[in-house]
Amino acid sequence: MKLPDAMVLASVMADLDACKPGEACFLTRNSKDFDDPDVVHMLAQRGCKIFFSFDDCLSYIRSHLR
Repeated sequence: MKLPDAMVLASVMADLDACKPGEACFLTRNSKDFDDPDVVHMLAQRGCKIFFSFDDCLSYIRSHLR
């Protein structure tokens, strides 16, 4: 993971820790750097699901709004 990606992840994690939303989504097209079991696990521990496709994320959100 490159420094800018690490900064993005740190920012997302800090926001999740501060806000404690219960449920959240992180949408990125950068599966090369973020589709890592450790990253997915760290986000999941904070109630955050990661998506690499806008359509998949939108479907997930829509399913939760019903």
